[in-house]
Amino acid sequence: MSLGSFDFRTMPKTEKTGMPDSQTLLNLVLTTLYNHQNSPIGGGIVLAQAVADQINHAPQDLLTQRYTDDDGHSGNQIFKTVCSGAISKLRVAGYTQKGKSGWQLTPAGKQLWEEHNGQVPVTAINHSPAYIKYRAQQAAQRASKRSEQQMAALRAQKTEPGNDVTDPESSRQTIVEAFTSQWRDDLLSSLKHMNAYAFERFCQELITQMGVEFEPSDADKKARDGGIDGLGYIRTEDFRTQKVVIQAKRWQGSVPGPEISNFRGVISDKGADYGIFITTSSFTSDAKKRAHGTAGRPITLIDGEGIADLVAKYELHVQPVTTYVLSDYYEQE
Repeated sequence: MSLGSFDFRTMPKTEKTGMPDSQTLLNLVLTTLYNHQNSPIGGGIVLAQAVADQINHAPQDLLTQRYTDDDGHSGNQIFKTVCSGAISKLRVAGYTQKGKSGWQLTPAGKQLWEEHNGQVPVTAINHSPAYIKYRAQQAAQRASKRSEQQMAALRAQKTEPGNDVTDPESSRQTIVEAFTSQWRDDLLSSLKHMNAYAFERFCQELITQMGVEFEPSDADKKARDGGIDGLGYIRTEDFRTQKVVIQAKRWQGSVPGPEISNFRGVISDKGADYGIFITTSSFTSDAKKRAHGTAGRPITLIDGEGIADLVAKYELHVQPVTTYVLSDYYEQE
């Protein structure tokens, strides 16, 4: 791969740091290590410099930019930190390894790079068996920790003066419900912090699972407004094809009614049969009323809870984890 393949001016970047986005950065690291197969690279600034050397037209302060807090205090170097995160993810997925001389690609990493000619989609890494296993182990560890915290809170509640907890089974059910709902909070938090392109791709994958076929031009386009305005088609059981407009937005607070009215206008302009509006937050009662009204084409609303329900239904990039909450029986002395 030529150095010109990575141009800082045109590569996708994260909104928060202005650095290359996740997929670009992973390919930068893979390409760097691929080009140094006979000379492993040490960690820290040496690795960051080697990766930066793959980028044309990079700003002069690329390696020296630092995170700053709300008070203006400087923290770690941004590029070095994100490079370390990328190479660690590749290690977990089984594509990089660190020997005595430094970091290098594994045979699987070399094969991955060559199969995709240096343009490896992030899904290929996320879906690797080793990475899926790692995420499942992490989820199980978090689940175990949360369960322990919930049990500790329940014990503390039982010992508080005047607190009458007479139904152990009900208390345990409360713990289980709190435990099983935590992943929903984690999911929505992650979606809100994704870069715009990653969020767009997630929404497209989710809608595809629901049976919508995107037009190729919409499936490949970049995010324009922090969400998608895609066109798709659903083929019904009686072989009719319906045109659908999809809009997805990460909204601060509840989506208001006027947004739905504006979206209805888009549906009409596109000549679609109906629309799907997705948000990571919620909808106001006015928004729901306008969506369910009889005027114009129907609109399906999917809020944050609805997103979590669909992710669970289709097991979209999630790994089911089974756990248990011990009863009071095991607290006997």
